[in-house]
Order: sequence, then C-alpha cells, then structure tokens
Amino acid sequence: MRRAGLRSLILGASIFLTASHAYAAPLVHVQADDSLDHFVEVDGVLVHYLDFGGEGLPLVFVHSESWDATTFAGIAPRLTEQAHVLAVTRPGYGKSEALPDPFSVASQAEALVSFLDALGIDRAVFAGNSSPIAYITHLAEHHRERVAGVIYLAGLMPLWLEGVRQGDPAGANGMAARAFDRPEGPARRTRQALMSWRPAFLDGEPTLIDIAALAFVARSGTIGYERHSEALVLVGSPFMADLLRDLPASPFADFIRRPSEDPAFRAQMLESIQDPEARTLLLHLADDPGLQEEVWQYQQEVVAPALEEGQTRFREAFGDHLRIARLDVPILHGYEYRDAPDLVEPHLRRFLAELVEQEGH
Repeated sequence: MRRAGLRSLILGASIFLTASHAYAAPLVHVQADDSLDHFVEVDGVLVHYLDFGGEGLPLVFVHSESWDATTFAGIAPRLTEQAHVLAVTRPGYGKSEALPDPFSVASQAEALVSFLDALGIDRAVFAGNSSPIAYITHLAEHHRERVAGVIYLAGLMPLWLEGVRQGDPAGANGMAARAFDRPEGPARRTRQALMSWRPAFLDGEPTLIDIAALAFVARSGTIGYERHSEALVLVGSPFMADLLRDLPASPFADFIRRPSEDPAFRAQMLESIQDPEARTLLLHLADDPGLQEEVWQYQQEVVAPALEEGQTRFREAFGDHLRIARLDVPILHGYEYRDAPDLVEPHLRRFLAELVEQEGH
C-alpha cells in the first residue's frame, strides 16, 4: 500500500475541513513540462514555481498539503488567455526549501507576498483550496494592495473551526486527522496552525473585505460535507452511506467507498497507521457501532451547524464582492480543478476576464 499516495486523497477527498491530513487515494498526476520549472529566492530560501505563460494580470495557484505546484498542471494552461498563470510550491514542500520556524498562517501568507516581491509582481490573483484558504484570506485582509482577487477552489471552508470539528467526545476526528501524519511533517504543523487561526473579520465589528472573490459550492449551495465525519469514512461506517451513495463515479469515489465495501482493505489501512494512539482508537471505532453513533450525532448536532454558520460569516465578510459558482456535485472536495477541470474552467475564465477588465490589463 502506498501510504503517501493514499494519505493525499482522502484528505483532499474527505474534504472534511482541512484536507491536509487524511487518507488519500491514488489519482492520476499530470506531469508538468520541465521547461516550466523555475526557482527564485524568497526570504533567503529557494522556492520552486511553474510559469505557464500568458500575459497581463498574474494568477498564482497555491497548493494544499501533500502536493506541490504540479497539481495545477492540468488547469493552469487553460487560463493563459486571461492571465499570466503561475503555480508556486510553498516553502517546505516539494522542491522548495523550508523557511525557518515558526510555522503559522501568517508566515505562510507573508511568504506569498515575498514571492511576488521576488518576481517583481505588484498585484496578483491568488487561488487555493484546503489550507491555502487561510493564507489567501490573510492576504485579502492584511495585504489589500497586493491582491487583485481571491479564488476559493474548495469553497468558503471555515478553517478556524478545526478545533470544533475535532472536539467529538471520542476524539475520533482528531485521530483521523493525525492518523497518517509524520510527527515532523508539514500536515501536522499546518493543522496546529489552523487551530489557532482566526480571520480578522470574526473579531470586533463586522468588516467588509473589499476584494473580488470567487468561491465554488456544491449543488446544495454549500461545501456539501458539513454532516460527514472523516473518521467514520475511514472506518467504513454505515452512517456515511448517504455520502458514498450520492458521489458520482470517479477515482475519488471508488477509493473512499473501499473501507465500507472491502473489510480486508479497511483492516490493512487501519493497521498501517503509525501513530499508535490513532491506530488503537480507529480500530476500536470500526468495531463499535455505538461509538460510531456518538461521533455521528456530534457531527450533526455540533459540527454541521457550526460549519454552516461559518460559511455564512465568510460570505458576509465579502458581501457584494463575492461571486458564487455552483457546481453540479453533491460535495465539493476542492480538487475539481484537477479531477474535473471542465466543471470549473468556465467559471475561472469568466471571473478572470472580469478582473482583467477592472484592472485595465
């Protein structure tokens, strides 16, 4: 079993809030042409990025955990008529050198500003999913002059509620989150950083982020997985049957159905967990329907309402500056740009065209 490959899909696949830590299925990776590879010094370290060409307004794609800039190699060339398209490998990932500690939402966001400085770019559109939602929101709130627009590929995920999501009485979601981490790895550091992050618009009087934003949503008008627990998916719980039933056919759907359909695969997956505490709890959860029900009830009664309210606060923060793009999918896992680019491309092109007109490029 390829633990690294598997870890990266349920995180993106599970979707469940941070997409930085779960168990991922092997998907087809798009290989980027070596001629697109570039390096630039950012805050004293070498940072890798891909330059897909195009002219005018710069668009910078920012990857999530377990990936690098090459994850955008499929969608980026489709947008070069509207923008100069770049994808950066964040410091500490892939071919990019790591920045010194401390690791925080602010430090990751500030590195993106330094990346613009290193390339001589004044303003850019930033696009990201999962944890980069926090980084590009920080930029929109604290570096208005450097941000021409923001694109939330995974919707308006309220990442500041990570502590609520992991607070079920059994601790199951927290254990699922760390099940396939390396203790020194970036995914665990990212999750810890998100636990202490709060966007400025939550504090004090409501403030308006006066930057153009595009956010994708599922057909429900939300991210669509508010009531689903990644821990219950990992253990193949029947409480997740509605999620598994409604997913359209895809490598992602095939993979996350496997724990419920293939007991041998589920057992092998859970036994492969290196964190002993997480392994013990999740194996127990797989065999205890009563505990599964407790986790499910917490998700319905506490997590789901919090996530729904958080998305509302996010929308209100942008007000009329926010464009919503509704996709015909039951849940938004945030990797549609890679797995179903035809779904998102028209919305991205339209949004960029509007920004180009506004910016006068």
